[in-house]
Amino acid sequence: MFSLLQIGSLSTAVWLSGSLALLHFATGNILEPKIMGRSLNLSPMIVILSLIFWGYIWGITGMILAVPIMATITIVFENFDSLRFLSVFFRGNPQ
Repeated sequence: MFSLLQIGSLSTAVWLSGSLALLHFATGNILEPKIMGRSLNLSPMIVILSLIFWGYIWGITGMILAVPIMATITIVFENFDSLRFLSVFFRGNPQ
């Protein structure tokens, strides 16, 4: 809306909105889960699936808490021999 008012061209405003939407989508769905996964030693797929699951259960609050919950669950699973395979699955690489 601001670009339409400032520039006055509808095509430029649509192009800018589309570019920003694409950049936001790529950042939120590809780049951020990959960075979170590396820094927390979690698989990016697990990060995305946990965001979907906890977002469905608790909404925005669940999405904010999804990654810390999965990191905690992974640490707990790592300390039990019978659940260690899940920890390896969540981390994405055997250690």
